[in-house]
Amino acid sequence: MNGNRSGCDICKDHYALTWIDGVCKKCRPKPPTTEQLLTLSFRKLKSMNSQITFFTILVIINLIGILLLLFGIVEL
Repeated sequence: MNGNRSGCDICKDHYALTWIDGVCKKCRPKPPTTEQLLTLSFRKLKSMNSQITFFTILVIINLIGILLLLFGIVEL
């Protein structure tokens, strides 16, 4: 359950062993609860969703440009 990150998000101790959510064992002796892990997962999912939406729109715009070039509507 230990994370790979070093450094606590709460006390800013750079050498503390942290749980998977970035809080060290001194600040929270017990591991994170299921609710805390679900909240962390939903936050990451929400940020990934906005990135995926941005790149999807970028790909669609590029595909439209390529189709316009292929059909000869736009010339370089």
